[in-house]
Amino acid sequence: MKRFGMQEKTADQERRTGHTGTGFPETDAGDSSERETAEDILSLYLEELKAIRPLTEAEEAEALQKAGEGDRGARERLIESYLIPSLSIVKDFIGGEMGVSEMIGVSNLSLVTAVEEYIGRSKAAGEEQQEEETGLSGYVRAAVRAALKQAETEERCSRQRAETVAERVNQLMEAARVMATELGREASPEELAERLRTPEEEVRALLKMSVQAME
Repeated sequence: MKRFGMQEKTADQERRTGHTGTGFPETDAGDSSERETAEDILSLYLEELKAIRPLTEAEEAEALQKAGEGDRGARERLIESYLIPSLSIVKDFIGGEMGVSEMIGVSNLSLVTAVEEYIGRSKAAGEEQQEEETGLSGYVRAAVRAALKQAETEERCSRQRAETVAERVNQLMEAARVMATELGREASPEELAERLRTPEEEVRALLKMSVQAME
């Protein structure tokens, strides 16, 4: 009988997480080369951004003031100037739960959010309080790192939930096979629920998943 695995997982996801469609870890010694590939992709991306000139302290202060007054060009320039610093943090997370493309997306989104938040905070607080803060650089770096940590945690939890469901379906399929031999017919959801000591609603949901996986 066909066993149920995480059939929806793409080949790319399997490569970057080190897990196969059955939810069990790969034993191949390919992690090192995959990490190198991810680092190469990130390095190429960062290389393309080297043409962007960082803002000086005076230029950043001026851009923050203009952005606070609604100048979208100044806002975009602030975001642009922190692309490399924020993406450099991604390297610390390579080899974890996410692929490098996903991490770049998280980094870019959190960068934009952080810059917009900082502009709003600066406008509301005024220059005196702004000087007491860590500055835009520290604010962006902390926000990007926090966003990557949260995304990594969510990805890990999602994978663990999927593996748990796959295990439950496999248990159900094995019970169905054994009971079919014992009874000389397919066991009903009620009978399977009783055998597994599982709510019937859960059994029906797992049966539905197993059918979808085989289609």
